[in-house]
Amino acid sequence: MISISSVVFAAQAAMAIHNAQLFLSERTARAEAEAAEEVKAELEARKRAEVKTEKLRNEFLGMVSHELKSPLAAIKG
Repeated sequence: MISISSVVFAAQAAMAIHNAQLFLSERTARAEAEAAEEVKAELEARKRAEVKTEKLRNEFLGMVSHELKSPLAAIKG
């Protein structure tokens, strides 16, 4: 015959296991969210660097184009 205390103990053990699984699941989800935020921040930083590089490139090409056109126009006459 199964005693009431055995049933209560089994229920408490099952609840403890379930709570431990929930805790680990939540901790994993938090770690994944933090990792995603870090990746997002890195991508945003790279995007800012890309925009800055593109701007500098466009300025450089505009300057080089102008510097080349002036002498070529004089040579061409």
